[in-house]
Amino acid sequence: GTGTCVTSATSSCTPYICGTNACKTTCATAADCISAAYMCSGGVCIQAVNITVKLLEPTSSPATSEWLYFDLEIINNGSSAVPLSQLTGKYWYTWEDTGSITQAAACTFANGLTGSCSNIVLGPFAALSPVRTGADHSFQFGFAAAAGSLAAGANISFELGFHKNDWTNYVQTGDYSFNAASRSEE
Repeated sequence: GTGTCVTSATSSCTPYICGTNACKTTCATAADCISAAYMCSGGVCIQAVNITVKLLEPTSSPATSEWLYFDLEIINNGSSAVPLSQLTGKYWYTWEDTGSITQAAACTFANGLTGSCSNIVLGPFAALSPVRTGADHSFQFGFAAAAGSLAAGANISFELGFHKNDWTNYVQTGDYSFNAASRSEE
């Protein structure tokens, strides 16, 4: 289980642990990675990250609205840069409609991000199965490789939003990702 395997030659397995007579080359859990400095992501041991994601206070998304907006800040609390393309997030909400209404998303601003909004990947929208308390749909977002890395101690902030293409309202009261206490309605 250590990071050095002894086979015909002694070799380091970093970032993986030693398997049976050879270094592991994939991971199923963080236990397959050599130390807490690494984490398992998609079957690969990568450097562990220490980030904080904050939902900021947008004034543009009341509990009932055609547009569902949210402002986020991502802070790198770690000691090394984090490739933004490895990060994805989801906004969890309820879908009040039936039928085949589609949705569209937009980034309205981005601070501290290379390429600004052009390097934010919007979507997909997805129905959840099983549904969760306060959510039966999610909106995913991420970052293009061109966004680069978030340096240690640095932060970015951005606002994303989406709407139904028939412009009917979302009712966010009780939605998993909606925090009415942090909103002010105008």
